[in-house]
Amino acid sequence: MVANIIKNLGLTEELKARTKFLDGFPAAEAVARGEVEIALQQINVILPVAGAELAGALPPELQQYNNFAVGVLAVSKEREVATAMTKFMAAPENVALVRKSGLEPPAR
Repeated sequence: MVANIIKNLGLTEELKARTKFLDGFPAAEAVARGEVEIALQQINVILPVAGAELAGALPPELQQYNNFAVGVLAVSKEREVATAMTKFMAAPENVALVRKSGLEPPAR
């Protein structure tokens, strides 16, 4: 995804020598350790990393979203709890809390 953003901005060649693609751990951890100066990653993954600071979201024209689905298994041992969590996250009155966690509420 980040490679596509760089490509769409026409900066692939210009940034090639200074770009490091990381895999297997949150890129924000590399920022916290001082290995890289800037990382692009999902906000909800950046927020819990001590030593990394969220500079802000990308502008809408560069933003890419990962859509998630939720479901509750019929055989779930905690079906009521799972259903309550699903309803909580989708409730309009909880939009601010969902966003505070670095996620966007479900589209209506």
